[in-house]
Amino acid sequence: MIKRSSEKEVDIAFVIANTETSFLMGAGIIVAILKKNNFNVHVIDGYTENLIPETVVRELSVLKPKVIAFTALMGGMASFQRNVSIGVRALMPSTPQIAGGWWATSAAEQLLKNTSVDYAVRGEADLIIAELCSNLINDSSLIKSPSISYLDKNGVYMENALSVFPQNLDLLPYPAYEMFNMDYYSGKVEPNKVINPYFINAIKRKHFHKRQYLKKYNMMSGRGCYAACTFCGAAQLARRNYSPKNLVDHLEYMINEYGADIFIFTESLTLSTRKWVKQFCNEIIYRKLNILYSGYVRGDFNYDDETLSLLFESGLFHAEFGIESGSNRMLESMGKNVKIDVYRKTINDFRRHGIQPGGSFIINMPGETRESLKETISFVKKSKVAFKYGNAYPYMGSELYNYVKSKSLVDNNLINDIFSNDSKTMVRDKETYKYFFKHFNYNNFKYNELWKILKTLDKYRLINRFYSQNRIFMYWLTRIFPVLLTFRYWLKRLAVINAETSQNRSFPNVLTFKRLFSILRSKLNL
Repeated sequence: MIKRSSEKEVDIAFVIANTETSFLMGAGIIVAILKKNNFNVHVIDGYTENLIPETVVRELSVLKPKVIAFTALMGGMASFQRNVSIGVRALMPSTPQIAGGWWATSAAEQLLKNTSVDYAVRGEADLIIAELCSNLINDSSLIKSPSISYLDKNGVYMENALSVFPQNLDLLPYPAYEMFNMDYYSGKVEPNKVINPYFINAIKRKHFHKRQYLKKYNMMSGRGCYAACTFCGAAQLARRNYSPKNLVDHLEYMINEYGADIFIFTESLTLSTRKWVKQFCNEIIYRKLNILYSGYVRGDFNYDDETLSLLFESGLFHAEFGIESGSNRMLESMGKNVKIDVYRKTINDFRRHGIQPGGSFIINMPGETRESLKETISFVKKSKVAFKYGNAYPYMGSELYNYVKSKSLVDNNLINDIFSNDSKTMVRDKETYKYFFKHFNYNNFKYNELWKILKTLDKYRLINRFYSQNRIFMYWLTRIFPVLLTFRYWLKRLAVINAETSQNRSFPNVLTFKRLFSILRSKLNL
């Protein structure tokens, strides 16, 4: 590629926002690819160094990199990067700026018009990033490069066709972990936070309880998704998995190098096909890796009892389902193609095999009614699944975004503002929710009635969390409590009978206890 005149010269400064609390696997891979192609890369990690935009601008002015690269996902992260981009342009007007990630893929035009970024790289840049950066360093234009978006001399938005995405993910390098402070990205958790002693089969993982804490890291099993949910931008990307061997190699590397105990798979589809899942589980079991992991599962996952047993044995302790609604009509309108009864069965099957299920729901999608919301409440109440929920937000790149924009259901200026803080989708306080309700009420609900629904969901969210974390305890409590009430009743009856009987006290006593024992037997299923 390029030849550096000095080892001290920085070719590419890679900037990560201070609001990003999870390790960005994709960004780490991009850095690794650049290093492999002999670029001198310097990572400015705003999160681990607790930096503000002004500090980053000053550091960049000292480093004087040949290219400045940004990555961000959404909301507050984009705001951080915008401030850095504009600030550094004033001090380094000729230094090219390039941006990638969700920010660039879904909102390239807004990004370019609201920052000083020269080029937005849409899609997955793994196969082209080295050539792009080489051209920038050699003062070559990128206006003919694939996947590039830019503004022409008149400020008109232009975009080129997407490049080919990596099909064989095994050919990609591991993220450049050595360039990041991984201690900040390793969550240290107490064993009982992930292996509850009151959950089924917890005894089989008792060896984890001897540890003071467990270290957890993010991981990805692949990219893209084969589903077409209307609220998600990932539906545009074809699903590609790492091979089971390659992925387990990566897990083993993290165990040996960073002492990893728990892996949190962050992509929206972890357990894809039954064949792949079985190979993945068997690889972990064959290598005797002592790990725990959690991941996302679709309701139409084609499993059997053998698959679930292998998942538990290999370390799966939590499976998150994107249930989204308790209404079959709403599920169909969201493009889920899964019936609610399937979710009920799947949740129970995973529980039965010792894997704790979780669920997520989206409230107030277009077409939502009072009846569908009641169906959602009924589902979470009866299923007792631990869950979280958020309000429907039109993320760029999703079918929902295109729908609400075409129907003018919300202010286009608002949803086009990628620099706004969209964390309001998860609001829990009444005052903050008024903002969200005012701008994103697609179904003409009254504020008070929708707020009441949300508070009801909050109540069951807490109840279900307690039930899920203490399932064995709750199992016996719900069965013993009625027995105790029956026992108390017959003790009172016995006292009354004894008081009224004066001639033969033994007969009613014997008869009463026989009846009491019969009731106890029926209650305990003896």
